[in-house]
Amino acid sequence: MGELSSTNFVFHDYVIRFFLALFYLFTDTSVISCLVTATFTLVYGCLCAKSIDAAVSSNQNASNSRLSLTHSALLSDQMLGTSQHSTLPLTAVILFPIFASIMLLILFFFLDTFAPLLHLFSSLAAAYALLFVLLPPVEYITAKARRSLSSFASTRPNSPRVFHTELVITGVLVASIMITWLFTAHWLLNDLIGIALCVVFICLVRLPNLKVAVVLLCGLFIY
Repeated sequence: MGELSSTNFVFHDYVIRFFLALFYLFTDTSVISCLVTATFTLVYGCLCAKSIDAAVSSNQNASNSRLSLTHSALLSDQMLGTSQHSTLPLTAVILFPIFASIMLLILFFFLDTFAPLLHLFSSLAAAYALLFVLLPPVEYITAKARRSLSSFASTRPNSPRVFHTELVITGVLVASIMITWLFTAHWLLNDLIGIALCVVFICLVRLPNLKVAVVLLCGLFIY
């Protein structure tokens, strides 16, 4: 009886410790912020991808969608004119972590040589991703302001002048973020650029089936 009660006590102690560890894990601010960021990235990326798919299928230059109206200026005419997307085949998914690891080794030994080219490529990719992500909210906010101000009552909603104005506003915002990121490398701007790149990947790249998705996630985990 003594050994049985001692075993039960140890088991209950482990159970209590396990639930306490789960409680502290899910009440940690870093874990909560990570989950919120991942959820927001996935939801926003899916909304953008759905809007673009609707614009492509209707072939109306996204005239009936707020998000697609702005994204149509950043996508190629070939993508807007056809329902095909960049689909990752299984071979490319398998080779991706291999070539990515090779690139990491090359950068490790020759970082000083490739640093300017790497910074240029990263800056261009980050600027495009930020423009892709920030343009729809800017258009939405300006549309709300345009409807609330009497001075814009005579302006058409889809006027090219208004759209170019919104594009310029977003460009200035993206330029400010990029300049601040290049000089400070703040973690918040790093997260914002990472979110933007993930949203662009969700919108423009398609996985043909679940097997390819599993292989991609396993390869990225090993990478």
